[in-house]
Amino acid sequence: MQLLTIDEIISSIMEETEGLDAEITDGIVLSKKEIPQSEIEKLKSELGIEYLDSVFSEHILSYNWGNFGFLSYQFGYDDETSLSWLINRNLDYDEYPVLRKKNLIIIANGDPYTILLECKSGEIYAFTSDMSYEEIVPVASDFEEFVRAMGTAQYAVWKHTEKEFIESMEREYSESSIKFWESMHKDSDPLHALRALLADEWRGDRVLWFGDEMRVTEHFPNEAIRILYAQSVEFGYPGDAYDMILDTYRNVSCLFKEAEEDVREEIGYYIKDYLELGRLEPYNEYGIDLEHPYEGLFLKTGRRYKYTINHTKKVYYSLDETDILFQNNTKNDFSDPLPILMGYGRVTEPGEWLGDIIGVSDSKPEGYLLLKKLYMDR
Repeated sequence: MQLLTIDEIISSIMEETEGLDAEITDGIVLSKKEIPQSEIEKLKSELGIEYLDSVFSEHILSYNWGNFGFLSYQFGYDDETSLSWLINRNLDYDEYPVLRKKNLIIIANGDPYTILLECKSGEIYAFTSDMSYEEIVPVASDFEEFVRAMGTAQYAVWKHTEKEFIESMEREYSESSIKFWESMHKDSDPLHALRALLADEWRGDRVLWFGDEMRVTEHFPNEAIRILYAQSVEFGYPGDAYDMILDTYRNVSCLFKEAEEDVREEIGYYIKDYLELGRLEPYNEYGIDLEHPYEGLFLKTGRRYKYTINHTKKVYYSLDETDILFQNNTKNDFSDPLPILMGYGRVTEPGEWLGDIIGVSDSKPEGYLLLKKLYMDR
């Protein structure tokens, strides 16, 4: 599958939304605009940018990015005449001074990634709340390529040709980049794996989607965070729950067939170090037995369940029956809200289901309330 041009993307959106009310299509139709060059100078001044890539500058002034989004990724809301949306998005981000030092700005937010522009080179990166800024993932060489890939991905979802799209991306992009493109659909491997755990080993447990570099405190109003704080103190990481989790919890991706290739490679490094140095790393990430390192691994497969259930609040949702919306009430048919609902990270407010007991089922839970709509961004 070849990447669509921007004009072809606009045509595909117009075809898909033909006949729909303007209220419904607001925020999902890409159109050409003529935003004045002075907005670039204002952007550079407000955000302290010395040099801004010309490809990005040209395209950001030529379309209505201030009121548009692809799939689960939103650029801006209700601003088609200026770049104020882009300025505010960055100035409202607590860690923008860190981004500024690295010559990065946020250009879109989504699930689970935030999209970054490297201002000088024009390269596009993605990162999640559990990454450091040294781990950001390159996803496109410039803004135009990123837009074409996003628009093509959206077209593939509409035409049910996602597999063809991913296969074409695999020929062009690195493995880390492919994980980003694969993640844009609600049927991603990590979410399927999570649901398989919720149905089995994690049934009845408190669950949260925890972000990198997030501190935990003793007096946080949510009990799950207070429990993590107590554990962080117990293991000698007071307040630093993320490092405590990495060093003391087991990485259960090793249980899943879908992760076998990556996990086998990492375990191979452990075995090599053991043979050469005569010792295992202090932290045995996958909890392996060196005599039988792969025993019990890669036996599970992730799967989708019809209903995602909050047993604490006695509510549930279904991707088939619940409207998944952006804040401007446009529909999002591509994302699963579970990471947002369970989230505790840098790029979102604490989720409404943070630390609750979450389950899954193919049958409706008796006596529970079906949520008619959920919002992807808050």
